[in-house]
Amino acid sequence: MARVSVAACTPAVPFEYNHPLDGCRRFSTNSPREAVREATKLLSPHQLTLEGDLEDFSARASRADLGGASLYHLDYRTGVTFHCSSQSTYVAVLLPMSGEMSVRYDHGATVDVPAGSLAVVPAECPVDIAFRRPFSLLSASVNTDTLLSGLRAFAPDLATEPLPFRPICGTIGGSSEMFYGLVKFAAALVDTYRSPASMPYRLIDNLRDQIVSTFLLGLPHAQSGPLLGQSEPPIASRVVRQSLELMSSEDGLHRSITEIANRLSISVRALELAFRKELDCTPRTYLQRLRLQRAHDELGRARPGDGTTVTAVATRCGFGHTGRFAALYRQTYGVHPSDMLRR
Repeated sequence: MARVSVAACTPAVPFEYNHPLDGCRRFSTNSPREAVREATKLLSPHQLTLEGDLEDFSARASRADLGGASLYHLDYRTGVTFHCSSQSTYVAVLLPMSGEMSVRYDHGATVDVPAGSLAVVPAECPVDIAFRRPFSLLSASVNTDTLLSGLRAFAPDLATEPLPFRPICGTIGGSSEMFYGLVKFAAALVDTYRSPASMPYRLIDNLRDQIVSTFLLGLPHAQSGPLLGQSEPPIASRVVRQSLELMSSEDGLHRSITEIANRLSISVRALELAFRKELDCTPRTYLQRLRLQRAHDELGRARPGDGTTVTAVATRCGFGHTGRFAALYRQTYGVHPSDMLRR
């Protein structure tokens, strides 16, 4: 349910005319509750803290849907904070045009994002986005499925699911200028036609592909290194290398972490420390990801009538409890394993 709270006073400022994407306006309101309700339809579920008097509030938002990618313009006449829940459907880039913006990822430290820089809102990460005064914001988002399809077009051997992007903000080298130029150009092109409904389909496809390419090549994500020809540094720890070999062996998915540590004649604690140093995760987390990826691959290869079941796949991949496997799978891939099997 939407929640709106009110903090210190900030005077309202009149709207400017001819703002970007004016022909794609989705709402204009003086009600914070209506703004939350309508913005949730455009973005994702969130709560709103209002930094000014309720009677001073006014907001409007526009969205241009490009079929897998979208452009947004938000214009709020008082300072607000968006408390956005974790979502799994898109990755967004926020481009503050005016106002003082700050971002806090997953209840961590607050980072200022001045005009001219950007902030990435990845999937699977709650984020608080705060503006201390009236603001104007341009944004571009791409659906996670569309990003994965774009990666397949660039490098089929790198296309794995999911494709996590890093929650970052700042200039990121030349990425800020690149994104500001791209999004302003795309918004101006949409404004030329007033809305995507009037644009030629081929032009929409080209514009979307350009946005997807910029996300994949201009932002850091799990496959950005290999995509740009940067190889991962070799694993220095002999213990970690041998553990990965055991996990990848024929019966490796059924081994426990204790069994792997015993095979290597070290303690579980020593194994955990080695994994954290080399891979920034625990061996249990790595093995669980490996099991999930193997199960995902098996479900994706299944064909109607071949007798494949979710329970059989879960068992083969080292999961002893089908219910827990289904919950982990849905949390990781956004769909139930039975739905993936039906696909």
